[in-house]
Amino acid sequence: PIMYHLMEECEKYIHSVDELALDGNTLIEMGYKGKEIGIIKQELIELIFNDKLKNDKDALIKYCKTKLAI
Repeated sequence: PIMYHLMEECEKYIHSVDELALDGNTLIEMGYKGKEIGIIKQELIELIFNDKLKNDKDALIKYCKTKLAI
């Protein structure tokens, strides 16, 4: 049924920063500070929503590490 498929699709996405597999403490341990934390979290949400990144802690950490190296 279509409704079941739509519900399944919606479950793939996160709806707030609280649903990220990566928390602020981990970002702080990685070296992120202040406003950088909110900025990277928003970026992660957008990437997950656009199917460019999975909401998986290891994948998110790897991405955040590459951003720090820039």
